[in-house]
Amino acid sequence: IHHECVLFCRTFFGTGLKEPVDTEYIRVHNLMIEKYYPLPDGWREMYDAGTGRHYYWCTKTDKVCWLPPGHPIAKATEAASKIRELLAMEAGQKKKEEDNMSLDSDMNDSDEEMDEEDRRLEEKRKKEKAARKEEEKRLKEKRRRKEQELEEEALDPMDPAAYSDVPRGTWTSGLPDQATAKSGVDATASGPLFQQRPYPNPGAVLRANAAARGSDEEED
Repeated sequence: IHHECVLFCRTFFGTGLKEPVDTEYIRVHNLMIEKYYPLPDGWREMYDAGTGRHYYWCTKTDKVCWLPPGHPIAKATEAASKIRELLAMEAGQKKKEEDNMSLDSDMNDSDEEMDEEDRRLEEKRKKEKAARKEEEKRLKEKRRRKEQELEEEALDPMDPAAYSDVPRGTWTSGLPDQATAKSGVDATASGPLFQQRPYPNPGAVLRANAAARGSDEEED
C-alpha cells in the first residue's frame, strides 16, 4: 500500500527501526533467504526502517517488491516515491485541466452573459427608438392640429365681424339663396325683376321722340 506519510506516521514511527524486532518476521525472512538466494542479477535486498521489513529493489528497472523475485507471488511495482510523484503529477495535471475547464466555462458564461447583455441593450435601444418615433409623430400631429385651429380661428379683415359686432359668418353668409338671386334676365314681365329693370337713357328717349315726330311730318 503506497501512501504519503502524514504527521501521525512521523510521530508514531519517528526515524523507524534500525533492524527488525519481530521474531516471527525474522524467522520467515531467514527461510526465504535460504530458499530464494542468490537474488537475480540487478536485484538488491533493501531495508525499510519505517516498517521494519526488507524489500527488494531492481536497479535496472527501478521497481521494487516485498518478496524475493523468485517467490511465486512476488510482484514488482513502482517504488512508493515514484508512485507519489506520478500521483502528484496526475493531480497537478487534473487540477490544471479543471482550472482550464473552469476558465473556459467562465469565459463561455461571460460570453453568454455579454451576448445576453448585448441583446438586452439592443432591445432596449429599439424600444427607445420606437418610443421616440411615436413621440415625434404625436407632437407633429399636435402641431398640425394647432396650426389648423389657428387657421380656422384667423379672422378675415374683410369679414364684417372684424370691424363690427355682427356674428362671424362664412363665405356664403349674407348671400341670397339661388332661388331669389338676381340673374339679369327677367323671365316674365310681371316677375319680381320687372320693376328692377334698367330705365332708358334720357337722351335715348328724346331721340326716339324726335324720330317719331319726323316720321309723322313726312306722312302729312
